[in-house]
Amino acid sequence: MPSTSTPSLPIPFHRLYSTRLAGAAASPIMADISSSELTWMNPTPFPVSPTKSSSSSSSSWSHRQDFQRRRRRWGDIIDFAEFRRRVGKKCSVNDSRAFFEFQERRGKPGDPLYVLLCCWLAAVGAGLLKSEEILEGVGRLRISDDIEFEEENFIAMMNDSRERRAKLRAPVPTIPMEIRAEKALEAIHVCCFGRDLIEEEDKELLSVILNAVFPAVGMPVIERIVKEKAKRVAEGTDEIKIPEPKPLPKEAVQLQMKDLQFLREGNTE
Repeated sequence: MPSTSTPSLPIPFHRLYSTRLAGAAASPIMADISSSELTWMNPTPFPVSPTKSSSSSSSSWSHRQDFQRRRRRWGDIIDFAEFRRRVGKKCSVNDSRAFFEFQERRGKPGDPLYVLLCCWLAAVGAGLLKSEEILEGVGRLRISDDIEFEEENFIAMMNDSRERRAKLRAPVPTIPMEIRAEKALEAIHVCCFGRDLIEEEDKELLSVILNAVFPAVGMPVIERIVKEKAKRVAEGTDEIKIPEPKPLPKEAVQLQMKDLQFLREGNTE
């Protein structure tokens, strides 16, 4: 077990930031979660406006504008980088150690980024995304290792859901934090375990991790949620079925490739 003096602790979440978000604006608001439930998510706006490089081609600049327009459509949805930053600010040394020890146990599927993406989807996407959409996406991530692709795809789905509700004048349902924590655990199990059982050490680490992300729920409730999930999985009575990943439409793939190419060009400027 790593000591408390290990240089990598507490977890340097700022180093886990994806470079794709370096020049993009992030929204400070989570309208469907009350501030009293997520006191650690205080508004911290930091919009950054892109500037046109003289060396950029007209097509590159056009795609840059389109890219920024789509990111502005994210509205009040907190993106993954901002979510990681806010979680990281509240993580203790023990919390951070749990993330890394979990990765040591689970290997690549237990990457802290994967775990945090699952938590982000539950914290931000609950009420906007269907459970099967979340599980299908994290199951696909387990195989593809394309976290940037999945993040933008999920945000597009959340925005579409919010726009549909706006047209119908149907408010986004308020999902209790305990349910969000349960959804996060379901996603983590699909992404990081597949069909494996949740062992005792895994239960301890998952309890610490989920409590770090959802502190309002409380450790006793988190431990109960994890224990009950592990028991259902072991007994074969868990109602959550491991979905078969479905490929995204060709148009979505092409759009993502353009975004990634644009970001690579931006990072070399």
